[in-house]
Amino acid sequence: MTKITSSFAFGLFTLMFSFSVSATEKKDSLINWQPWSAKAFAQAKKEKKMVIMDLEAVWCHWCHVMDTKTYRDPNVVELINKHFIPVRVDQDKQPDISNRCEDYG
Repeated sequence: MTKITSSFAFGLFTLMFSFSVSATEKKDSLINWQPWSAKAFAQAKKEKKMVIMDLEAVWCHWCHVMDTKTYRDPNVVELINKHFIPVRVDQDKQPDISNRCEDYG
């Protein structure tokens, strides 16, 4: 039983590690995601746009659904890129931001 549990844990860790590409490093995204930074908020202020933030986690099923469905819809892509400064935050790499927003997600 311990060997099976250890093997499962190692497999799960390997799977999670393989998906741990930073959210802002995704090359196939149609949305111009930016990392959480003062620069993104300064740009929003300068362009008089609101920031739309996507809190993402590699382990979250619905995050993957958003990536494959919602954020690939041409109308959504156009709307976000035209009217917002899109900011993507990896919840696991920046838990402080995730914790600040957890009641709203």
